[in-house]
Amino acid sequence: MLSPTGGILELLTCFILYISKQTLQFCNLVMYIIFCCFDVVAPFIFIGVQIQNGTFFVNADSLTYGLTGYAIACFLFYIIAITVAFRAYREFKALSLEGAIQAPGAGMMGGGNGGGYYVRQPPPDDDVEQQRGNQGNQPARGGAGGGFAAFSGQGVTIG
Repeated sequence: MLSPTGGILELLTCFILYISKQTLQFCNLVMYIIFCCFDVVAPFIFIGVQIQNGTFFVNADSLTYGLTGYAIACFLFYIIAITVAFRAYREFKALSLEGAIQAPGAGMMGGGNGGGYYVRQPPPDDDVEQQRGNQGNQPARGGAGGGFAAFSGQGVTIG
């Protein structure tokens, strides 16, 4: 909880959270949630040992009161941070699956062919205008993305 290594890991965790916010990548949020789960264990153990020994806010000096208060604050902070990060993860994941986030030239694992989670790309403006102009003239095409045309024929009466 209070160590130089812990401080460095906290800075790394803050950096991961910052990168996740800037790039809207849900994978970084998963790493942040995992690190917060590790960090929530230490205050939980500290408070649990005090409760087990019967010294939880009972006849303690000011240092013990301070450490106990700090542990409770850390425990609450990490629980709230995990909750907020999970909600942000759901939103980032939804944006990713909808294709609203498009990293230029980045596919899954930074590959570059547009694979992975970043599948859909908006069509260029010229293609959109051409599709709108030709909708009534062309029949509907099959395939992944194309050419919906409204039904313009007559129905059949049954009976």
